[in-house]
Amino acid sequence: MIGRKALVLILAIFCFMLILNMMKPLSSDDYFLAFIWPEGMAINGPLTETAKRVSSFTNILESLKSYYFVWGGRIPGQSLMTFFVWQGKELFNVLNAFMFVVLIAEIYWLSHEGKVSVDFEPSYVFWIFFALWSFNISFNDTFLWLSGSCEYLWMLVILLAFLLPYVRDYYDSALVKRDNRVTSIGMFCLGVIAGDSRETVICWIIAILSLCLFRSLKRNNLQCWKIAGLLGLCVGYAVLILAPGNVSRLAIQQHADSIFIPAEFLVPKLIESVGIIAFHLFLWYFILKFIYTYGKIRRNKRNNLFSDQSVDVSLYLSFIKACVVVALGSGFLMLLIQSEAYRPSFVNLVFLIISSASIFRLCDRTGITIIHPVTKSFLKKTGYIYLILTISCSLWGNYLNWQYWNSVLSSVKGIQQSGSVDVLEIEPCPVRGKDHLVLLSGFHIIAMPFSGEYETDSIKRTFSRYYGINGVKIVTP
Repeated sequence: MIGRKALVLILAIFCFMLILNMMKPLSSDDYFLAFIWPEGMAINGPLTETAKRVSSFTNILESLKSYYFVWGGRIPGQSLMTFFVWQGKELFNVLNAFMFVVLIAEIYWLSHEGKVSVDFEPSYVFWIFFALWSFNISFNDTFLWLSGSCEYLWMLVILLAFLLPYVRDYYDSALVKRDNRVTSIGMFCLGVIAGDSRETVICWIIAILSLCLFRSLKRNNLQCWKIAGLLGLCVGYAVLILAPGNVSRLAIQQHADSIFIPAEFLVPKLIESVGIIAFHLFLWYFILKFIYTYGKIRRNKRNNLFSDQSVDVSLYLSFIKACVVVALGSGFLMLLIQSEAYRPSFVNLVFLIISSASIFRLCDRTGITIIHPVTKSFLKKTGYIYLILTISCSLWGNYLNWQYWNSVLSSVKGIQQSGSVDVLEIEPCPVRGKDHLVLLSGFHIIAMPFSGEYETDSIKRTFSRYYGINGVKIVTP
């Protein structure tokens, strides 16, 4: 049974994320995806007069077909985006807040030997939430923005769900005995969906799972569900990588010669990587500190000091290193590719959190001390202060922007009802860019569709088409 403290904490996290989701309006790609994707058009391109709103599952399939041949191969994530834009953000808000809680639970289970249980330790749950809140350089884009959440949060939840039985079998193969046709088909289908998610991550997971299955074969423990899951993952990855839209997108973006960065963009990519590493620095330090500390223990032959002698430390160590390989490998590939890496770094972060939480679990079971108690106490107090400050400032700043956006929607409704042909004139949102609240919130201020700084003419046109008005103009006070 779930403990009272853990239940209260999980409900508090859910309610907090629900409030943030309710404050985040549709923006950017969301408006474009509300229409059936026109053939041959890049995302956020100028919609034609014949462009139709998505209003049925048939429309979703039609839009997905055009997307796959024009822009990319992430079919599951794109399907979710189109469905939720069609159904409305109210449904998405609730489900997205729930998926955030599911992500926390999956990270908890993976770091607890893959055991699926609701008997949560509150301190682990709180730390996982803290890490997701504090160390994600693109929190709003990956957890609140409809299109970004479907592509990152939702797809990662599916990927981790796929990995859970493999991790459980890795720690104790005697516990995962079910091996029938239904289980194999289920793992294959889940693998296909999980494989069609992130190009820079799935390749490493395929390599690691292949090695695990080879070891299972040597130990005479290779079950059909393991093979089916890996085959499904490979099929999904092939659908992703071989999508005609990948080539078409390069041509549209005038990068037809190569997906890799030219030499002149190397410095900006390095600066981008430094920013990402800065957000993940504490996790990297903790992981490397553990590996160093455990190495000293082994060299000094002090394994007998462990409080639980039944723990096979090598299993934890290999799992921790596998998560690091996925995070490091994905980050390295993003460094080489021309695409922006801030949002994809969220996937790297999650695997670093799983690795760190697994270290916490191992330390609890063996009595290994990584951080000095005095330093640990200082970090706890600092973390509490940071959390209170950033959550308070983000709620206040986002409330101000939410009020602003409600007034914008009221103006839109007024134009719709009056049938006016006037262009909607709006001021920039109150909290944006270099505002001190953005810094005090830990960069958790939700971006509005029109901040007065970043919106493009194509987004303004699509927004106008979405609401049936004559245009939008940003007026600087």
